[in-house]
Amino acid sequence: IETTFRDPSDELVRDARAVHSLIYDIRTSATQQFTTTRSTTHIVNLAALLVSVFLSVIIAGYLSDKITNHIHHPS
Repeated sequence: IETTFRDPSDELVRDARAVHSLIYDIRTSATQQFTTTRSTTHIVNLAALLVSVFLSVIIAGYLSDKITNHIHHPS
């Protein structure tokens, strides 16, 4: 009976390379998701800023008209 010695490192190296590949894929996916989320957050922040400035201008104009009308035409 002939017994052969199989080097266990062959399978381990193959498994380690597969795991490394999976880790790389997960890291790449997470980085892409982070980048997309960061871009979306910047867009939402910019939109909120623009809406708040627009509303501030409208409210300031309304209040100044009310104050001006009250000064010129007291009740």
